[in-house]
Amino acid sequence: MKRRGLLVGACAVAVVLVASLAWWRAARPLPSEPVPSATLTGILHEETERYVFPAWWSDGSTPVRLTADGGGLLIDAPGPGSDPVRGARVDVSLPAPPTADPAAVASLPGGDGAPWVAVAFESKPTEADDKDTTEKPLTWTGTDLTADDRLDGAEPATLPVRLRSNEISPAEGPSAIMTADAAVARLGGTDTVLVTTSQLGESSLHRCDPAACVWEEAPAPEEGLPFSVASTGGGLVALTGTPAEGHTVWFADDAGLGWRPLGGIPVGESVEALQDGAGGVAVLSRSGGDSERVYRIRTAGASGLDEVVGPAPLPGPGTVSAAAEAGGRWYLAGDRPGTARVDLGADPLAPALWVLGEDSWEPVRDDLLGHQPDQSIRLLYTNGEGRLAAVSSSPAQRITMTWRFDTADT
Repeated sequence: MKRRGLLVGACAVAVVLVASLAWWRAARPLPSEPVPSATLTGILHEETERYVFPAWWSDGSTPVRLTADGGGLLIDAPGPGSDPVRGARVDVSLPAPPTADPAAVASLPGGDGAPWVAVAFESKPTEADDKDTTEKPLTWTGTDLTADDRLDGAEPATLPVRLRSNEISPAEGPSAIMTADAAVARLGGTDTVLVTTSQLGESSLHRCDPAACVWEEAPAPEEGLPFSVASTGGGLVALTGTPAEGHTVWFADDAGLGWRPLGGIPVGESVEALQDGAGGVAVLSRSGGDSERVYRIRTAGASGLDEVVGPAPLPGPGTVSAAAEAGGRWYLAGDRPGTARVDLGADPLAPALWVLGEDSWEPVRDDLLGHQPDQSIRLLYTNGEGRLAAVSSSPAQRITMTWRFDTADT
């Protein structure tokens, strides 16, 4: 009798445990989609002793970097050897002064032959109160970024614009830091390179044929000179305005650059990036303060300006610099406060990835990704296998890392 009672009691306990387990499995929040995990696919060391910030470009499938290389500059595609750019490696050596700093790089999105442009600023030593020393941005162009053999770029040309060498900004007013942006498109069968520069609230816009570049002023949109440009391959996108006044997105696909407005970005939204793409330029914008950031993604092209991701909040700290779609899901990337136990000075960063959830951007928590000291994701793209990939870098450490993100179904 006692043994039977124990058996009945054990069965009752088992039933309770099974029921509890079933309730827990039903009640716990299950992820609606597989969470990607990070794989480190490569580590590249900068071949320079200088503190250099590389310039980056991507069309959603191609990673391109303009960086210092010994005594000159180099255009390459940071990634694993098994993932070449359009079937070929990128390795373009640019003769440049040892003080040349990368400013911008671009190529033809998804195009054959891949015409390209690179822009650099030559750092000149100046006195603190020197407002007279100026410089002309250095440029290089070419017709094929994906040649099988190593290329030696021609001697640099200069843009017909002068920027002040002293980058100390005034106490009030626009920044004195020199910035540049570039885009390449095939307009009416003719390759066209477009470069814009900005400093102290003044901008310039120039164009040339990459096969024999002679810079000339380019027609600007009605609202004025743009500070950012991008390409769909067959057309050019330009951005004018300010967050305080609202932005306008423009498009031109003819050799004469007849800009037409595609639509506006409301007052209060700041455009964080224009990302080239053969299917349309991705327009990443942000609104709200640091504690209540909201991100939105639109695409711009010949068909207009279309919203593809409505306003979604991004909780927690971090900086966003790139966006991409892979496997039917949208991602943001950048950096956030790091957890690596390495003394790299104040506020160490770690590369960060967010995925669009039902009503907000959700952080992808990956131990390998989160413990890389002083790294920030610069490019986010889809590799040749259709998988999400990224490039992160650290100017202080002169290290570039390449990443691949896999889910359970890949």
